[in-house]
Amino acid sequence: MAGRKKPIASGEPRKRTEAVLLDERERLRIIFDTVGDPIFVKDNASRMILVNQSFYAVFGLDEQAVIGHTLAENVPPEERQFLEVDRRVLDTGQPDEREEALTVNGKATKYIVTRKRRFVDQSGNRFLVGSMHDITARKQAESAVVVTRNALQNVFDLVPDMICIASPNGFFLDVNPAFSSVLGYTREHLLATPYLDMMHPDDRAPTQQEIQRQLTGKATANFVNRYRCKDGTYKTLEWFATPNVGGVLYAAARDITDRRNAEESRLQFAQKVMNVREEEKKALAGILHHDIGSLTVGVMSRLDALEEDIREGKTRAALQWLKQAKRLFTESMAHFK
Repeated sequence: MAGRKKPIASGEPRKRTEAVLLDERERLRIIFDTVGDPIFVKDNASRMILVNQSFYAVFGLDEQAVIGHTLAENVPPEERQFLEVDRRVLDTGQPDEREEALTVNGKATKYIVTRKRRFVDQSGNRFLVGSMHDITARKQAESAVVVTRNALQNVFDLVPDMICIASPNGFFLDVNPAFSSVLGYTREHLLATPYLDMMHPDDRAPTQQEIQRQLTGKATANFVNRYRCKDGTYKTLEWFATPNVGGVLYAAARDITDRRNAEESRLQFAQKVMNVREEEKKALAGILHHDIGSLTVGVMSRLDALEEDIREGKTRAALQWLKQAKRLFTESMAHFK
């Protein structure tokens, strides 16, 4: 009949609703898969009902192994504490955020930060919505830093040389055990006392000048000063230091007290030898002066007698004397060689 509306099939609204739901689900799926971090939705029994592609990628699992299952099925018993967290969030509605370690199917452990919230639909069904952020690389880097720090600490503690970290304002920030071994002070005393106060007064100004050099970016090598020990004696230290690094000075020192004392003893001994030689030279010069003077007097006297003999024609006696004088002169020169 003209003008009458065509009746709507009873199934069409339902189909339109289903189509809308499919569109929404697909839109949600696209959004989920676009996010780089793993995202998941669990039911009230902690079973996975929805995860994004990042979740599969991070844990190396497929949909069959994940959907409808709890992640607890894939990790060792000691890592299943997250089930208790799930239960608490689902029951109380209080969000949760924490770091977790998960070793899925015996593979490498993943370190993640997990955030969880409860969602309740119109029918009163409770769901757990969560996200994860993989911090495995950061944790590995932190672990490597710890290993390196421990290794450096062992070197710092065991090396026999004195090693320190100091501030330009006059205090040690850290010292290794060798400082206490050499100087006799406790570590606490060394850190609480200005290092210039423990230094020989004559060495303070040169040390301050050297520190100023370091602050301008120059390294220190073979710089020597003296530190007072707990017993009041002084130790001579030879320093090596890096240029200023972020307002902190890194330095190493070696106790060269015995070496310096040995050098001073050697120099003193050498000086004594030189003094003895000077005395010997003076004594020898005196002997030479006396002997040559005596010889000169004798020769002059005999030359007068020789001149008289020649005048009187006693040439044979003169020749004999000359031979005797030659022999005596030769013997005298041999004595001074």
